[in-house]
Amino acid sequence: MKVSVDELKPTQVAVGFEQVNEKVDKLRRMDGSDLKEYLKGHEVPVIRGSGKLFMIDHHHLCLAAHRLGIRDVYVDVKEDLSMLSEYDFWRKMKEEEFIYMFDEVGAPIPFEEFPRHLAPHVAGLKNDPYRSLAGLARRHGGYDKVYIPYTEFLWATYFRKADLHVLPDALIIEKEVLKAALELCRSEGAAGLPGYKKAMRCIREIT
Repeated sequence: MKVSVDELKPTQVAVGFEQVNEKVDKLRRMDGSDLKEYLKGHEVPVIRGSGKLFMIDHHHLCLAAHRLGIRDVYVDVKEDLSMLSEYDFWRKMKEEEFIYMFDEVGAPIPFEEFPRHLAPHVAGLKNDPYRSLAGLARRHGGYDKVYIPYTEFLWATYFRKADLHVLPDALIIEKEVLKAALELCRSEGAAGLPGYKKAMRCIREIT
């Protein structure tokens, strides 16, 4: 099903702007037919509730599309919770781990306040540079991609606690910061995180 990006509601407060910018560059290089096929192959999973569509993944992609003026994306409705009251809807979203209740600096948001913290549109998503760092670390072989909710945010929290001196408004992750993060991926402190590699098979060269 194709819908306007403007109709989609975020279920998290922040994304990594560096990764959004990379997706902008990727989408910009595609011609019309390639772009259509790419978007069809990257359907946005959504939950229907209260007459709205709440995206539970692909926030970076949708923000990139919005920045490029791409009006429509393809969605896959995973559940229809329209019959629930607003409170029960958000309670169900929490139980199913469809929402990420932390802000752009990693501070927890109480359940009762969470809906008020969400932007009404992808354009209102905030920047969490540690989320960008987590995405870069995975791409460089620091940990494996696994289908566990908010894996990258869990790694972002791990890196944030290590105090890697990433500026709150950073749009680009410095190479030295990425190298430090990859070293942390090797440490025993990361052993409980999803995608952790017991035997670090390889770390891609940082160029």
